[in-house]
Amino acid sequence: MQTRNRATLLAVCAMVVLALGVTRLRVGAQEDVRALSGEGTHIGDYTGIPLNAAGLLRSQTWDSSVWSEKERQAEPHAGQYYWEAGALTEVLDPSTGRVLAYTCCQLFGGAIRTIWMDGRPHPSENAEHTWAGFSTGRWVGNVLTVTTSHLKSTMVNRNGTATSAKATITAHFIYRENGTLMTVLSFVDDPAYFSEPLVRSRDGVVPFNPAGRLNAGAAGAANSLEIIDEITSWPKGYVPSYALGAKHTDWAESVGLPYEVSLGGAEQLYPEYIPKLRKLVADYQAEQKKQAGTKTGGSAPK
Repeated sequence: MQTRNRATLLAVCAMVVLALGVTRLRVGAQEDVRALSGEGTHIGDYTGIPLNAAGLLRSQTWDSSVWSEKERQAEPHAGQYYWEAGALTEVLDPSTGRVLAYTCCQLFGGAIRTIWMDGRPHPSENAEHTWAGFSTGRWVGNVLTVTTSHLKSTMVNRNGTATSAKATITAHFIYRENGTLMTVLSFVDDPAYFSEPLVRSRDGVVPFNPAGRLNAGAAGAANSLEIIDEITSWPKGYVPSYALGAKHTDWAESVGLPYEVSLGGAEQLYPEYIPKLRKLVADYQAEQKKQAGTKTGGSAPK
């Protein structure tokens, strides 16, 4: 609980600084640009994600071939993976003119998100879960705070890093520079797969993606989908997956990290982890040199 509160405090302090305009970030900057852009995150790279044992186990069984299944080819991006908003379309009460809700668009699949602003409660936990979830919002100055529940189980990176249907999102949309720039600071809290919230931020020019508008370029083309049999050799009912206990070591080896670092965990979110990381890497590199010296019949360099 202490680390959870600390993570929240650090992120809220950053939000306050941004809201006051003390820090001016580069437009389009994004802390997870590699993970959430074209390249995506490699299988086996769970660094910086506060996965618990259950979350790590599920993440390691994920196989990217599941996207060749017919029922998954048009699967939209869910809210836990990516908050895409900015240009909010008002939904007005025709009798009073008051704002009942905002709508905005997500990315792949063009899912529409509705943010209810009329004070209605979130539905029963037994209500339907969707890719966009159920969202309510409130304004505090230039910050729109949105709480989202009733989400489907999905992932937070495109390498199968799992998040469950119990996850909720608290997102702060911070409008700056007279509403022309916006920072989105989101907290994904998942009691099933995370030991504490996952915090992400993004900056950009408003609007990002107004409701009802297909994205430009490749993302827009991806919203017009044709479902086909991609792999005809699969037997009926086959679901691609890795066996329980699978270890994905390729990514860690390719970047020169010890395997345990690739497994993520909440401790990696804090600066106190840096000395431990340096020691792990130094020990790993020393062992690699020792093994190389043994194979060549020489001694490891000192």
